Formats: sequence, structure tokens, C-alpha cells
Amino acid sequence: DVHGIQLGQVWVLAGQSNIAHTIKVFRGQIDSNIAVPPVNSNVHMFDMNLDFGSSIKQSDVTEGHWSQCTENTQENFSYTGYLFADQLQKELNEPVAILQTGTGGTYIASWMSKSSFDTLGVPRQFLSTYVQYTTANKFASGLYNAKVYPISGYSASGFIWYQGEADNLIHENYAKALPTLIDNWREDWNVRRDENEDLPFLIVQLPRLNSQYQHIREVQWFTQFTRPNVTTITSIDSGEAEDIHPSDKAVIADRLVGAALSNVYGKPAVYRPPVYQSMTVEGNRVILTFRDVGEGLRGNETLTAFEISADAAPDTTGFTPAQAEIISENQIAVWADGITSPAAVRYAWSGYPEISVYNSDNIPLVPFRTNSVYSESTPF
Repeated sequence: DVHGIQLGQVWVLAGQSNIAHTIKVFRGQIDSNIAVPPVNSNVHMFDMNLDFGSSIKQSDVTEGHWSQCTENTQENFSYTGYLFADQLQKELNEPVAILQTGTGGTYIASWMSKSSFDTLGVPRQFLSTYVQYTTANKFASGLYNAKVYPISGYSASGFIWYQGEADNLIHENYAKALPTLIDNWREDWNVRRDENEDLPFLIVQLPRLNSQYQHIREVQWFTQFTRPNVTTITSIDSGEAEDIHPSDKAVIADRLVGAALSNVYGKPAVYRPPVYQSMTVEGNRVILTFRDVGEGLRGNETLTAFEISADAAPDTTGFTPAQAEIISENQIAVWADGITSPAAVRYAWSGYPEISVYNSDNIPLVPFRTNSVYSESTPF
């Protein structure tokens, strides 16, 4: 019995619990006071109802159900997904559906086909982590087999990827894995739908937490320069020190919508953060230049989270807290007593940094290090 057919936009949600957790879970377990927009009957969700994998690549969906957003169903929608879909629907004035595949605590390897994972050539340490997790989840590549490949025969407007917490300690391999996953999924959609598209891929850079997320955030940021039609949004101004499930998802949803409107639908939108571009050394001061500053950089009364080093080696640990000041609309000077020949600067390079710099749209400066092994021209 086919009924309720509508034409609109369909976005695939994937990743860990921060994309999977429902409004009900957030209200009941995390923050009873979360802000939820009113019921929007033009938002729909398909929930696959699976938290385990399959040893066999499924050719079609075997579990799950569609829901239209109503007073009775809204609480079962992905919180992050609903905030995104509700806002996008109002901007486009057409129905928006989300395909919810997210599963808590999952490694990126669980979301890749075995053939794609095998191309990475990753060391045994990563492989053992992968096997440990996917064995506990029943099967290697199980979530890809059960939740990704089955929906690849259906139309999609794009993907939202909110994941990385589980892979935090193996970020070097994440730099190989995430671009490969993007290729993997795009190829599946193109082959099964007889198309040749770079489907849009939106990545959420992890928010703040008292955990060493700085390296994986860096990989998430530079991944957008490895493939066309990929956008990473920053969320470094959200997050909670001791809660891996921050409730302030509106910031993330706003920027995801902005990225989608701008890069997918060709509409003007605000989402771009200020980004480090280059540095020069003038005596004992480093002059940093930034782009996407809008009408100019803005800062707290004291600029915090800057560090400086006389060693530019990528693996140096010789950073010391620095002073900083905005000297023009797109430049910041950084210095520290005792550092007479500075060679490198980093900003917000910790799990839970005290951020202090924004552009005129109040979007925070992306965490960076001038001595990174990555760059926009040669990301990985």
C-alpha cells in the first residue's frame, strides 16, 4: 500500500550517537530544556531501526519505517537531524526528509565496504581496533552492509557525517579513511542509480570536549579540500567539557543548513568561519593573516587560546601560552615573553579551548596550527 507520496529533498544522516540521538533521548537523559522547533508536518524521517550489522551486503532495506513529523512522532526524530530538516524545509519551502542511519559508538571502518577499507593499507593497530569493534557489532563492515549500501539505490540530496569521537586516537588513519568513505558512498549511489555525481557531503567538525580532539578536528577540516563538493562546518563554539553529547545542536544545524543552502542550492547563507591563511615573522612577533572574516575579525577583551613556539617541526611540544591582538580586519599579531625567534603558532589546540576570535558573522575562528602537516593545496 503506497500512500503519502511527496517530492522534496532527502538527506542521509550518518555517524555516531550525536547524530543518532532522538529528541526524546536528549530531553530524557541529557537536557530536559532543549529548544525544539514546533511540529513541522513537512519534515519526514526514515529510521532504519538497526544498531547492528550484517555479514552480507544487503541490496535493499529490510528494516525501518517512515514517519511524518506530528505531535506524536516528533520526539522520535534525530535531534540534530530535525533541527537541520526543519530549517532547510522553511528555507526551500518544500518537503525535507532525513534518512537516519547513525549508530552510537561506531568507528569509521564500520561504515566502509570491506573493499574500500582494504585499500587503505592501514597498520595492524587500526585493523585490530576495526576487527574488535565490528566483531562486537557482529560483522566486519556490518553497518555499511546493513545501513548504507541498502539505501544507495534511492535518491539522495546529500550526506551529513557527524562522527569521529571513536576514532580520536587513530587520527592519522582517519585522514585516509574519510576521503575513501566519501568515494565509496558516491560510487555506490552513482552505480546503482546510473548517475555520475559528486553528491554533497557535509562534515561536522567535532565540538569542544575535555578530550584530545584537536588532531581529528584538523583531519575533518582538511578533508573538504581532498574531494569536490565536500564542506566541513566548525562547531568549536559548542560542546560541553564533560559531556560527549552536548545539547547545543542548534549551532551545528544552523551551519549545516547554511552550507547546504550555499553549496547545494545556490542560495546566499552565512556559515563560513574565519580561517588561517598565512604567517610572517616580524622580530619577536608572528603576524597571522585570515580569510572569510566578513567585515573584520572580532575578539574577546583578551584573546585566549593562542600558543607560540620557536620550533616549527610538526611534532613539536615546545609551545607556550601567547599574547595576541587584532591589528587589522584580517590580521592578528602573536608573541610571548622569552620567545625571541618565533617559528610557529597554534590556536584552540586542545580538547576544550577557551575560544576568543570570531568573524563579523559571529562564527568562530577554526582551530589551527601553522606547522600542520596538512594544507589546503596538499591536504593528505
